Amino acid sequence: MEKTQPKINVAHIPVWGYFILIFAVMMMLIGATIPISNHESKSDDSYTDFSTGWLSYDNSEASLNHISGNTIIHRTIQESDCDKTLFFFAKTSNIKVFIDGICQYSNPIFSQQLFGKTPGALFVQVFIPAQSAGKILEIEVENPYMNDDSAKLSDMYLGDITDIIQSEQQNKFPAFCLSFITMVLGIAMLLLFIPLTHQQIIGHELLFLGAVTFISGLFLTTDSRYLQLVYGNAHIYHMIAETAMQLVIPPFLLFFCHMYDKYSKKISTILCFICELTFAGCFICEISGIRDYHQTLILTHIMFAISTIFILISTVKSIIQSPIKNFYHNLGCIMLCVLILTDIIVLW
Repeated sequence: MEKTQPKINVAHIPVWGYFILIFAVMMMLIGATIPISNHESKSDDSYTDFSTGWLSYDNSEASLNHISGNTIIHRTIQESDCDKTLFFFAKTSNIKVFIDGICQYSNPIFSQQLFGKTPGALFVQVFIPAQSAGKILEIEVENPYMNDDSAKLSDMYLGDITDIIQSEQQNKFPAFCLSFITMVLGIAMLLLFIPLTHQQIIGHELLFLGAVTFISGLFLTTDSRYLQLVYGNAHIYHMIAETAMQLVIPPFLLFFCHMYDKYSKKISTILCFICELTFAGCFICEISGIRDYHQTLILTHIMFAISTIFILISTVKSIIQSPIKNFYHNLGCIMLCVLILTDIIVLW
Protein backbone atom coordinates (compact mmCIF):
# COMPACT_ATOMS: atom_id res chain seq x y z
CA MET A 1 0.00 0.00 0.00
CA GLU A 2 1.43 3.36 -0.99
CA LYS A 3 1.86 5.83 1.82
CA THR A 4 -0.08 9.10 1.71
CA GLN A 5 2.19 11.98 0.69
CA PRO A 6 1.63 15.66 1.47
CA LYS A 7 -0.23 17.47 -1.31
CA ILE A 8 1.78 19.88 -3.39
CA ASN A 9 0.71 23.46 -2.84
CA VAL A 10 0.61 25.60 -5.99
CA ALA A 11 2.32 28.38 -4.08
CA HIS A 12 5.34 26.13 -3.74
CA ILE A 13 5.76 25.57 -7.47
CA PRO A 14 8.55 28.24 -7.74
CA VAL A 15 10.76 25.82 -5.78
CA TRP A 16 11.07 23.81 -8.96
CA GLY A 17 12.58 26.89 -10.52
CA TYR A 18 15.53 26.26 -8.19
CA PHE A 19 15.76 22.76 -9.63
CA ILE A 20 15.94 24.15 -13.16
CA LEU A 21 18.52 26.72 -12.08
CA ILE A 22 20.69 24.12 -10.36
CA PHE A 23 20.46 21.82 -13.36
CA ALA A 24 21.41 24.66 -15.73
CA VAL A 25 24.42 25.59 -13.59
CA MET A 26 25.54 21.97 -13.45
CA MET A 27 25.30 21.61 -17.23
CA MET A 28 27.32 24.80 -17.65
CA LEU A 29 29.95 23.27 -15.38
CA ILE A 30 30.00 20.20 -17.63
CA GLY A 31 30.78 22.35 -20.64
CA ALA A 32 33.47 24.25 -18.70
CA THR A 33 35.27 21.25 -17.22
CA ILE A 34 35.13 18.55 -19.92
CA PRO A 35 37.98 18.97 -22.42
CA ILE A 36 36.82 20.09 -25.85
CA SER A 37 37.28 17.38 -28.47
CA ASN A 38 36.15 16.91 -32.02
CA HIS A 39 33.29 14.42 -32.07
CA GLU A 40 32.75 14.58 -35.80
CA SER A 41 32.56 11.24 -37.57
CA LYS A 42 35.95 9.93 -38.61
CA SER A 43 36.86 7.80 -41.58
CA ASP A 44 38.05 4.30 -40.78
CA ASP A 45 40.64 4.65 -43.57
CA SER A 46 43.18 6.14 -41.15
CA TYR A 47 43.23 3.05 -38.93
CA THR A 48 42.46 -0.65 -39.14
CA ASP A 49 41.38 -3.44 -36.83
CA PHE A 50 44.44 -5.14 -35.39
CA SER A 51 42.85 -7.80 -33.18
CA THR A 52 43.52 -10.77 -35.45
CA GLY A 53 46.78 -12.47 -36.41
CA TRP A 54 48.17 -12.75 -32.88
CA LEU A 55 49.94 -15.96 -31.92
CA SER A 56 50.59 -17.60 -28.56
CA TYR A 57 53.89 -19.12 -27.40
CA ASP A 58 53.28 -22.32 -29.41
CA ASN A 59 52.40 -20.31 -32.55
CA SER A 60 48.72 -21.23 -32.29
CA GLU A 61 46.07 -18.54 -32.68
CA ALA A 62 45.97 -16.45 -29.51
CA SER A 63 42.76 -15.58 -27.69
CA LEU A 64 42.50 -12.02 -26.44
CA ASN A 65 39.59 -12.79 -24.10
CA HIS A 66 39.47 -14.54 -20.72
CA ILE A 67 43.20 -14.39 -20.00
CA SER A 68 44.46 -15.98 -16.78
CA GLY A 69 47.95 -15.79 -15.28
CA ASN A 70 50.84 -14.56 -17.43
CA THR A 71 50.41 -14.67 -21.22
CA ILE A 72 52.60 -13.45 -24.07
CA ILE A 73 51.17 -12.96 -27.54
CA HIS A 74 53.20 -11.97 -30.59
CA ARG A 75 53.11 -11.22 -34.30
CA THR A 76 55.52 -10.07 -37.00
CA ILE A 77 55.48 -6.39 -37.89
CA GLN A 78 54.75 -5.74 -41.56
CA GLU A 79 56.03 -2.82 -43.62
CA SER A 80 52.53 -1.33 -43.64
CA ASP A 81 52.46 -1.40 -39.82
CA CYS A 82 55.37 1.01 -39.38
CA ASP A 83 54.99 4.68 -38.42
CA LYS A 84 51.62 3.93 -36.86
CA THR A 85 50.30 3.65 -33.32
CA LEU A 86 48.99 0.47 -31.72
CA PHE A 87 45.95 1.18 -29.56
CA PHE A 88 43.95 -1.23 -27.40
CA PHE A 89 41.93 -1.54 -24.21
CA ALA A 90 43.27 -3.75 -21.42
CA LYS A 91 41.04 -4.98 -18.60
CA THR A 92 42.18 -6.38 -15.24
CA SER A 93 45.78 -6.81 -16.33
CA ASN A 94 49.25 -5.28 -16.25
CA ILE A 95 50.67 -4.71 -19.72
CA LYS A 96 54.12 -4.61 -21.29
CA VAL A 97 54.77 -4.18 -25.02
CA PHE A 98 58.06 -5.23 -26.68
CA ILE A 99 59.56 -4.83 -30.15
CA ASP A 100 62.37 -7.33 -30.71
CA GLY A 101 62.70 -7.81 -26.95
CA ILE A 102 63.02 -4.07 -26.19
CA CYS A 103 60.29 -2.76 -23.90
CA GLN A 104 58.31 0.02 -25.56
CA TYR A 105 55.57 0.37 -22.97
CA SER A 106 54.84 -0.66 -19.39
CA ASN A 107 51.80 0.59 -17.50
CA PRO A 108 52.60 2.44 -14.26
CA ILE A 109 52.10 0.51 -11.03
CA PHE A 110 50.65 2.60 -8.21
CA SER A 111 50.00 1.77 -4.58
CA GLN A 112 48.13 -1.53 -4.44
CA GLN A 113 46.58 -0.41 -1.12
CA LEU A 114 44.62 2.25 -3.03
CA PHE A 115 44.23 1.01 -6.59
CA GLY A 116 44.56 -2.77 -6.53
CA LYS A 117 46.90 -5.04 -8.43
CA THR A 118 46.06 -3.66 -11.90
CA PRO A 119 44.82 -0.36 -13.36
CA GLY A 120 41.46 -2.05 -13.83
CA ALA A 121 40.55 -0.37 -17.13
CA LEU A 122 43.41 0.98 -19.22
CA PHE A 123 43.85 2.29 -22.78
CA VAL A 124 47.31 1.54 -24.16
CA GLN A 125 49.09 3.49 -26.93
CA VAL A 126 52.38 2.29 -28.45
CA PHE A 127 54.04 3.89 -31.47
CA ILE A 128 55.65 1.48 -33.93
CA PRO A 129 58.65 3.32 -35.39
CA ALA A 130 59.98 3.11 -38.91
CA GLN A 131 62.45 0.34 -39.77
CA SER A 132 60.47 -2.09 -37.59
CA ALA A 133 59.33 -4.32 -40.47
CA GLY A 134 60.20 -7.98 -39.86
CA LYS A 135 60.63 -7.51 -36.12
CA ILE A 136 58.55 -9.28 -33.49
CA LEU A 137 55.84 -7.33 -31.66
CA GLU A 138 55.00 -8.85 -28.28
CA ILE A 139 52.39 -8.03 -25.66
CA GLU A 140 52.91 -9.45 -22.18
CA VAL A 141 49.64 -9.71 -20.26
CA GLU A 142 49.92 -10.27 -16.52
CA ASN A 143 46.72 -11.15 -14.68
CA PRO A 144 47.79 -11.22 -11.00
CA TYR A 145 44.49 -12.86 -10.07
CA MET A 146 45.97 -16.19 -11.15
CA ASN A 147 42.79 -18.29 -11.11
CA ASP A 148 40.68 -15.51 -12.59
CA ASP A 149 40.26 -15.35 -16.37
CA SER A 150 38.84 -11.81 -16.30
CA ALA A 151 41.77 -10.19 -18.15
CA LYS A 152 41.21 -9.33 -21.80
CA LEU A 153 42.39 -7.11 -24.64
CA SER A 154 39.80 -5.43 -26.86
CA ASP A 155 39.20 -2.43 -29.16
CA MET A 156 42.58 -3.06 -30.79
CA TYR A 157 43.49 -0.79 -33.71
CA LEU A 158 46.55 0.33 -35.65
CA GLY A 159 46.83 3.69 -37.37
CA ASP A 160 46.48 7.41 -36.71
CA ILE A 161 46.14 7.74 -32.92
CA THR A 162 44.23 11.04 -33.12
CA ASP A 163 41.53 9.51 -35.30
CA ILE A 164 41.36 6.36 -33.17
CA ILE A 165 40.88 8.27 -29.93
CA GLN A 166 38.35 10.67 -31.44
CA SER A 167 36.39 7.73 -32.83
CA GLU A 168 36.42 5.98 -29.45
CA GLN A 169 35.36 9.19 -27.72
CA GLN A 170 32.57 9.64 -30.23
CA ASN A 171 31.27 6.14 -29.47
CA LYS A 172 31.40 6.58 -25.70
CA PHE A 173 30.37 10.24 -25.43
CA PRO A 174 26.55 9.75 -25.57
CA ALA A 175 26.62 7.17 -22.77
CA PHE A 176 28.94 9.42 -20.74
CA CYS A 177 26.56 12.39 -21.13
CA LEU A 178 23.57 10.33 -19.96
CA SER A 179 25.56 9.07 -16.98
CA PHE A 180 26.76 12.57 -16.10
CA ILE A 181 23.23 13.97 -16.37
CA THR A 182 22.05 11.21 -14.01
CA MET A 183 24.69 12.26 -11.50
CA VAL A 184 23.73 15.94 -11.88
CA LEU A 185 20.07 15.09 -11.26
CA GLY A 186 21.10 13.29 -8.09
CA ILE A 187 23.03 16.35 -6.89
CA ALA A 188 20.02 18.58 -7.67
CA MET A 189 17.74 16.30 -5.63
CA LEU A 190 20.14 16.39 -2.69
CA LEU A 191 20.40 20.19 -2.85
CA LEU A 192 16.61 20.57 -3.09
CA PHE A 193 15.94 18.16 -0.22
CA ILE A 194 16.18 20.82 2.53
CA PRO A 195 13.93 23.52 0.96
CA LEU A 196 11.35 21.00 -0.27
CA THR A 197 11.23 19.24 3.10
CA HIS A 198 11.05 22.57 4.94
CA GLN A 199 8.00 23.54 2.85
CA GLN A 200 6.50 20.07 3.46
CA ILE A 201 6.34 19.33 -0.25
CA ILE A 202 8.13 16.01 0.03
CA GLY A 203 9.63 13.78 2.71
CA HIS A 204 12.89 11.95 3.29
CA GLU A 205 12.33 9.77 0.24
CA LEU A 206 13.78 12.59 -1.90
CA LEU A 207 17.02 12.37 0.09
CA PHE A 208 17.32 8.62 -0.51
CA LEU A 209 16.29 8.90 -4.17
CA GLY A 210 18.85 11.68 -4.68
CA ALA A 211 21.56 9.53 -3.08
CA VAL A 212 20.66 6.55 -5.28
CA THR A 213 20.62 8.72 -8.42
CA PHE A 214 23.90 10.45 -7.60
CA ILE A 215 25.77 7.25 -6.68
CA SER A 216 24.41 5.41 -9.72
CA GLY A 217 25.41 8.30 -11.98
CA LEU A 218 28.85 8.44 -10.38
CA PHE A 219 29.37 4.73 -11.00
CA LEU A 220 28.17 4.92 -14.61
CA THR A 221 30.24 8.05 -15.31
CA THR A 222 33.51 6.61 -14.01
CA ASP A 223 32.82 3.14 -15.45
CA SER A 224 31.99 4.38 -18.97
CA ARG A 225 35.72 4.56 -19.96
CA TYR A 226 35.26 8.03 -21.47
CA LEU A 227 37.27 9.74 -18.71
CA GLN A 228 40.06 7.20 -19.17
CA LEU A 229 40.22 8.18 -22.85
CA VAL A 230 40.29 11.91 -22.09
CA TYR A 231 42.58 12.02 -19.07
CA GLY A 232 44.42 8.69 -19.32
CA ASN A 233 44.32 7.93 -15.59
CA ALA A 234 42.46 4.66 -15.23
CA HIS A 235 43.33 3.96 -11.60
CA ILE A 236 41.34 6.65 -9.81
CA TYR A 237 38.21 6.20 -11.94
CA HIS A 238 38.27 2.44 -11.43
CA MET A 239 38.53 2.99 -7.66
CA ILE A 240 35.61 5.46 -7.66
CA ALA A 241 33.43 3.11 -9.73
CA GLU A 242 34.08 0.12 -7.46
CA THR A 243 33.35 2.22 -4.35
CA ALA A 244 30.14 3.71 -5.74
CA MET A 245 28.84 0.31 -6.78
CA GLN A 246 29.03 -0.92 -3.18
CA LEU A 247 27.35 2.18 -1.71
CA VAL A 248 24.23 2.28 -3.89
CA ILE A 249 22.25 -0.51 -2.17
CA PRO A 250 21.45 1.07 1.28
CA PRO A 251 19.80 4.31 0.01
CA PHE A 252 17.98 2.26 -2.64
CA LEU A 253 16.39 0.02 0.02
CA LEU A 254 15.67 2.99 2.30
CA PHE A 255 13.89 4.78 -0.54
CA PHE A 256 11.59 1.80 -1.13
CA CYS A 257 10.70 1.24 2.52
CA HIS A 258 9.89 4.97 2.97
CA MET A 259 7.69 5.07 -0.14
CA TYR A 260 5.79 1.80 0.24
CA ASP A 261 4.45 -0.13 3.24
CA LYS A 262 4.92 -3.55 1.67
CA TYR A 263 8.71 -3.37 2.12
CA SER A 264 9.61 -4.54 5.61
CA LYS A 265 11.54 -1.83 7.45
CA LYS A 266 13.13 -4.44 9.69
CA ILE A 267 14.48 -6.48 6.77
CA SER A 268 15.56 -3.32 4.94
CA THR A 269 17.46 -2.09 8.01
CA ILE A 270 19.17 -5.47 8.44
CA LEU A 271 20.18 -5.57 4.76
CA CYS A 272 21.48 -1.98 4.93
CA PHE A 273 23.52 -2.85 8.02
CA ILE A 274 24.97 -5.94 6.33
CA CYS A 275 25.78 -3.89 3.22
CA GLU A 276 27.65 -1.32 5.29
CA LEU A 277 29.58 -4.04 7.11
CA THR A 278 30.44 -5.63 3.77
CA PHE A 279 31.65 -2.30 2.39
CA ALA A 280 33.71 -1.60 5.52
CA GLY A 281 35.29 -5.05 5.31
CA CYS A 282 36.08 -4.67 1.61
CA PHE A 283 37.51 -1.19 2.17
CA ILE A 284 39.72 -2.38 5.04
CA CYS A 285 40.97 -5.28 2.90
CA GLU A 286 41.65 -2.82 0.06
CA ILE A 287 43.69 -0.27 2.04
CA SER A 288 45.54 -3.00 3.94
CA GLY A 289 46.49 -4.80 0.73
CA ILE A 290 44.88 -8.08 1.82
CA ARG A 291 42.33 -8.27 -1.00
CA ASP A 292 41.44 -5.51 -3.45
CA TYR A 293 38.01 -4.55 -4.78
CA HIS A 294 38.26 -6.92 -7.72
CA GLN A 295 38.80 -9.86 -5.38
CA THR A 296 35.87 -8.86 -3.16
CA LEU A 297 33.55 -8.15 -6.09
CA ILE A 298 31.69 -11.39 -5.45
CA LEU A 299 30.58 -10.12 -2.02
CA THR A 300 29.10 -7.00 -3.60
CA HIS A 301 27.19 -9.05 -6.14
CA ILE A 302 25.92 -11.38 -3.41
CA MET A 303 24.47 -8.37 -1.59
CA PHE A 304 22.95 -7.15 -4.85
CA ALA A 305 21.37 -10.56 -5.36
CA ILE A 306 19.99 -10.76 -1.81
CA SER A 307 18.56 -7.22 -1.98
CA THR A 308 17.06 -7.95 -5.40
CA ILE A 309 15.40 -11.13 -4.14
CA PHE A 310 13.95 -9.15 -1.20
CA ILE A 311 12.51 -6.54 -3.58
CA LEU A 312 11.19 -9.27 -5.87
CA ILE A 313 9.45 -11.14 -3.04
CA SER A 314 7.90 -7.90 -1.70
CA THR A 315 6.73 -6.96 -5.18
CA VAL A 316 5.15 -10.36 -5.84
CA LYS A 317 3.45 -10.16 -2.44
CA SER A 318 2.03 -6.76 -3.41
CA ILE A 319 0.74 -8.12 -6.72
CA ILE A 320 -1.02 -11.01 -4.97
CA GLN A 321 -2.64 -8.73 -2.39
CA SER A 322 -3.50 -5.82 -4.71
CA PRO A 323 -3.05 -6.79 -8.38
CA ILE A 324 -4.14 -3.42 -9.82
CA LYS A 325 -2.75 -0.91 -7.33
CA ASN A 326 0.78 0.32 -8.04
CA PHE A 327 0.79 -1.72 -11.25
CA TYR A 328 3.50 0.25 -13.02
CA HIS A 329 5.68 0.35 -9.92
CA ASN A 330 5.41 -3.42 -9.56
CA LEU A 331 6.15 -3.95 -13.25
CA GLY A 332 9.20 -1.69 -12.99
CA CYS A 333 10.48 -3.55 -9.91
CA ILE A 334 10.15 -6.92 -11.64
CA MET A 335 12.01 -5.66 -14.72
CA LEU A 336 14.73 -4.18 -12.52
CA CYS A 337 15.13 -7.43 -10.57
CA VAL A 338 15.32 -9.51 -13.75
CA LEU A 339 17.96 -7.19 -15.24
CA ILE A 340 20.12 -7.20 -12.08
CA LEU A 341 19.95 -10.97 -11.62
CA THR A 342 20.67 -11.53 -15.32
CA ASP A 343 23.71 -9.23 -15.11
CA ILE A 344 25.06 -11.12 -12.09
CA ILE A 345 24.48 -14.54 -13.69
CA VAL A 346 26.11 -13.50 -16.96
CA LEU A 347 29.09 -11.94 -15.13
CA TRP A 348 29.87 -15.07 -13.15
